[in-house]
Amino acid sequence: MKNFPIFKIIVITSFVFVVMVALGSLTIHFTSANSDNFVKAKFPKNANGQTYGSDSDVRNSEEGPDLIEAYGVAGNIGYVLKKDLEGDRPKSPEEAVAMEKKKVPGSISYIPLYEADGKTVIGKFKIQNSGGPTIKK
Repeated sequence: MKNFPIFKIIVITSFVFVVMVALGSLTIHFTSANSDNFVKAKFPKNANGQTYGSDSDVRNSEEGPDLIEAYGVAGNIGYVLKKDLEGDRPKSPEEAVAMEKKKVPGSISYIPLYEADGKTVIGKFKIQNSGGPTIKK
């Protein structure tokens, strides 16, 4: 029975370890599931103060860079301006409906593909419209 205190210490230590691991796992899961704790991506800036990089890990366009990494029609990698990619924004619901009605499904347009400096054009990026009126009366 001399070893009883050592056995007791080992059991208590093991129990505490298991409980701490379980609590740590729950904390990590809860923290990663909480959107308020989402770490915003940080992008490098060019000489003009524009941010650039991939927008694959951002939650919405406001968090994305000014210059978004893209593949040009020739297969080269460059950046497109977020404002060129998003196009004109409607100022009212009526204007949004009118803009949608003007879209021709399958139509193609091109925007410039830039170096990271946001000035040097190195190609073009293809945008294919898949939209158009979806509500029929």
